[in-house]
Amino acid sequence: MNDFKKCSPIVIDLGSYQTKVGFSGDDSPRCSIPSVFGSIKANDFRGCVLEYYIGSEARNRIDISKLYNPFEDGIIKSKDDLIALFRHVFDKELLVNSEKKHVIITTPINTQHVRYAIAEVLFDIYKISSLYINSPSSLALFAASKFSGVVLDSGESSSQVVAIFENSIIPQSAIRIPLAGLSINNYLQKVLKDHSHFFHGSSGRDLCRTIKEEHAFIIPEPNMASKYQCEPIDYVFPDNMSFKLGDERFKCTELLFSPKLNDIQCESVSEIVFESIMRCDLQLRSLLFSNIHIVGGTTLCTGFAQRLQNELLALSKKEKVEYPISIVSSPNRLNAAWVGGSIVGSLDLFQQMAVAAEEFKELGACVIDKKFY
Repeated sequence: MNDFKKCSPIVIDLGSYQTKVGFSGDDSPRCSIPSVFGSIKANDFRGCVLEYYIGSEARNRIDISKLYNPFEDGIIKSKDDLIALFRHVFDKELLVNSEKKHVIITTPINTQHVRYAIAEVLFDIYKISSLYINSPSSLALFAASKFSGVVLDSGESSSQVVAIFENSIIPQSAIRIPLAGLSINNYLQKVLKDHSHFFHGSSGRDLCRTIKEEHAFIIPEPNMASKYQCEPIDYVFPDNMSFKLGDERFKCTELLFSPKLNDIQCESVSEIVFESIMRCDLQLRSLLFSNIHIVGGTTLCTGFAQRLQNELLALSKKEKVEYPISIVSSPNRLNAAWVGGSIVGSLDLFQQMAVAAEEFKELGACVIDKKFY
């Protein structure tokens, strides 16, 4: 008990755009690590080995053509990449010895093999004392001091929605689509390539991300797209040339609600929220419709909450379903999952909630399923 009080659990929120790390009890992460990896061959006393570089360090040391994002569909699937990431977190970001530390990790639901790999790496290689794993959605809801509701998490590579009742995920409600911030970036780049050579290649993608984050917005109603006009603004390129940026500012984000605009074969973000709730028991639907929480970087786009509300109202009317609809958008929703983990690590019951190293050694990976899902 005394050892636990001396050592605040380490909170790691894995993300396909950036991984947020810090210590429980803090209000925000200590650092955010860009999800950019690279490796080079190096010679030392062990012979020829791969040295991994991560985040900004990778960008500075390694040729851009050899950089990669280890996340696929929001998940790190390579055990070697997990090992490298955790080494970077402990040794270079937090500057701590991982042995005997308590760790909180976020991973999407339905990723059994990834959770096993995380546990094996942390217990067997980094010798941590205990591990707690939960989904970003559950932790984000916990950060809002709620135990029941629907969480739409729209980040970099995907959007996922899940319904939660009394702190337990409703399995059949979970839906994940390959439509999120990266989809908007790619669509915006496709639209703008005809206007300037600056929008080609990887540097063009970075420009489109910046434009999206600084100037994009979402119009309130879908039927406004063909009529709505916004005042063009001058966007200045690095060489001081300027470009008139107009309707692209809202047409690129329209993709979230009309994915077929760029031939993406999936439902819209509003449709998956509606479907997720309708998969739940009839008695729970009123509660869930009135507690829809949006989290993730893509939901920060101006107008997102209002458009989602309007879309859900339209779907409810179409399906002849009448429930009060309420969208909850916390100002800190970018870090909501990390904050939820920080709160969990501060609870007096945390030791009972986590899997201890001795348990994992005795029972193996099955204890992860038994304890967390």
